[in-house]
Amino acid sequence: MAPGLDAQRLAEARSWLARAQAGENLLLGDARALPAPVAQLAALQDDSPGVKQVCDGGLTAVVRCWQDEQGRRWAIKQARPQSRVRNADGETAFVNELLRHGELRALQAQGARLTGVHLPVWGSLRHGLLVSPWVARAQPPSATDPRMLTQVLNSGCALAVNGFFDWDPSPGNLLDDGQQVWRFDLGYCYRFDARLGLNSAGDGVLPAGQLPAHHVAERIETRWLSGAWLDLEQRRGLAAAVEAARHFNAAVAQAYAHAAMAVVAKGGQAPVMNAWQQLAAQRAAATRDDAAAKAFYLRQSWHAHWHDVQDDLSGRSCTATTLARLDWLREASLQQAELLGTEVPALCDETSRQALRAQLAQWVQEASACRVDRS
Repeated sequence: MAPGLDAQRLAEARSWLARAQAGENLLLGDARALPAPVAQLAALQDDSPGVKQVCDGGLTAVVRCWQDEQGRRWAIKQARPQSRVRNADGETAFVNELLRHGELRALQAQGARLTGVHLPVWGSLRHGLLVSPWVARAQPPSATDPRMLTQVLNSGCALAVNGFFDWDPSPGNLLDDGQQVWRFDLGYCYRFDARLGLNSAGDGVLPAGQLPAHHVAERIETRWLSGAWLDLEQRRGLAAAVEAARHFNAAVAQAYAHAAMAVVAKGGQAPVMNAWQQLAAQRAAATRDDAAAKAFYLRQSWHAHWHDVQDDLSGRSCTATTLARLDWLREASLQQAELLGTEVPALCDETSRQALRAQLAQWVQEASACRVDRS
């Protein structure tokens, strides 16, 4: 049996790490496009001349805003000596990002439109650097702004129909400049054949008769919107969060209908086109009335919180949000078991529910012990 896409990806990344140790380098772009010599950029510290801002919250890299002698500002992304995500994906995120950007540059040179993907001008594995123009006036995107939601969806679909699946469109990896939301970090963006599937899980081939558990909108929900909706629930109540999700689902239905056509134009197989269309229909149905919107929101949220907690625990990179998600899951298992039972087998009977709550309690202890948002 051929190795899955994850195994192939990790093997490629680890091969490059070994080659770098042996003196070889993975380079991206042309050093003549840089605003200063490589050695100067590689030596930048938080208090170096020209450093205007330091973004130190990233788990795999630090980003410094550096101003050159002409007054232009640049994002100097420097890989951490050791990723704070303690698993294979975290350890290979920087080399993976270099590889993806090289492939995206080649795709763009062939005429592909990649609106909303921020591409660096230069990168080096040996130096642990990615250099790109600074996104002026950048702010994290709003989870309730229609323009921003549509742009993140569209950039995710554009990547997917070209065979790139971004698993981590978290708010720290998205920047809005007032006109466009940019995907700034592609450390967890992986390749697959968009004619055969919708993501890079497993062998990348859509199982017969099934819809994928992970797709563009699901990733946006799991890594970004579910946290924002949780905050909205806490501040303004469940109805407000359901309504926000309802607007997003309407945008997803439209974006997926376009993606289905784009996949067909690229030679996509009928089951793949049908999956895009069925997912679009599901989202459209979730906007039909209040009851449908609430039921779908609860299912969306359960899936998102469950998977995001597992991701945080796997990487030992938990935060206060991880604990808030666990609290939501516990409360939902108590208050919404009837609505969720058909989607969550562990909620179908009391014995299973008690076992689930015991597991959630154990996860709370584990998450509390591996928080990265406190000293």
